[in-house]
Amino acid sequence: MPDIRHYSPRSGRIIKEDGSVVNEATLLEGILTALTGGGGMGAINRNDWPSFVLFGDSITNQNGPFSGTVNYYWQPAGFFYWTQLLTGGHIKILKQAGIGGNTTTQMLARIDSDVLQYKSDYVHVLGGTNDVLTDTASATTVANLTTIYKKIRDNGSKLVIATVPPSTQCNTDQRVANLNAINKFIRDYAYANKDVILCDMFSALVDSSGRLILAGLSDDGTHPNAAGAARMGRKLYEDLNAALRFSKENMLSKSYNDSNNLLTNGILTGDSSGGATSWSFAGGGTRSKNFYDDGTIAYNEQVIDVATKATVSMYQSVTTGFAAGMKIEGLARIKFEDMTTLDSIAVKVNCVGSTQNTYSLTGNFDGPTLMLPEAIHSTPQLVIPDGTTKIDFYVVATNLTGKMKISNPTIRIVI
Repeated sequence: MPDIRHYSPRSGRIIKEDGSVVNEATLLEGILTALTGGGGMGAINRNDWPSFVLFGDSITNQNGPFSGTVNYYWQPAGFFYWTQLLTGGHIKILKQAGIGGNTTTQMLARIDSDVLQYKSDYVHVLGGTNDVLTDTASATTVANLTTIYKKIRDNGSKLVIATVPPSTQCNTDQRVANLNAINKFIRDYAYANKDVILCDMFSALVDSSGRLILAGLSDDGTHPNAAGAARMGRKLYEDLNAALRFSKENMLSKSYNDSNNLLTNGILTGDSSGGATSWSFAGGGTRSKNFYDDGTIAYNEQVIDVATKATVSMYQSVTTGFAAGMKIEGLARIKFEDMTTLDSIAVKVNCVGSTQNTYSLTGNFDGPTLMLPEAIHSTPQLVIPDGTTKIDFYVVATNLTGKMKISNPTIRIVI
């Protein structure tokens, strides 16, 4: 930590006893070191964080990640996406094992290959919707779930079990009876086995009728839309956090000289017309810098204030420090203030090269009603493809009116 003597309000500089000026990057790195107990985090070993397999039907499959011609991305209709936002990305997803239309009989048939082989710390099980909607006897569903739960526990993984959500297609007395019987079994199983984490998705989504999904949470009456997924994701986070107590450590760069952040100036020092040095901007708005310090964490914020609705972005290109085969993910802490419009916010990492024009990892969120005022946004992990000559990093807010604050942008090398 530099030997700070006094602050010059006229120049905005910090002066040492010998009259020399403290370099901003050195100062911030010293503060961050003092507050976090160390310098750069290095390559992140996520083996210390809980690993999950997500096992279920189409509601689970909505989590993604989805792969298109050039895109690999999460989507806001996936409940676990919102859980990850709230944990700060503290869960390592080994497998998204949701398949649309699956009954619990079909889930049981594929459990060895799709779940057990991964030997994850936890398995999140959400199944039974298609049993109810195909009028499968509840006793069959209960028997299947009992076997699924036993196989997972015998394999050494801990269980996170979700009740079956409500559906407008649960429209006969028999279907209602089957749904209630299945959910009673799931709740009773969790109560009888204290090492099992229960997430009561039904109670989180049901309306006052006790059988239908709340208005506005689904577009088809069964599958959650982004609003429904956000509610599910928050409920799951609350239940997981009560059991796991997620730490506040994250994978964001905390040091100016963090060799495992591929980006230059990830702690956003310097000021060029209101923007951090080494960064570019597009789309307008007024740029400024802010230093945030709540006594436990400190960081620079890049502020973009948009008075008239516009799509704005902050970006940087990297041409060195990486090689094909490295696993990376993009992250940034993003806050919003005084926001009145926002279609989406995305953190993107594009690998550009001779063999593949663009490979995008994108995190998208609908807003502003669904937007968390502050969250660490991250992309799925990507193995850098052969032929990559440049990696572009973007934070893009579409049709924003309001103030966006970005901090600790990172392309993290993960192991």
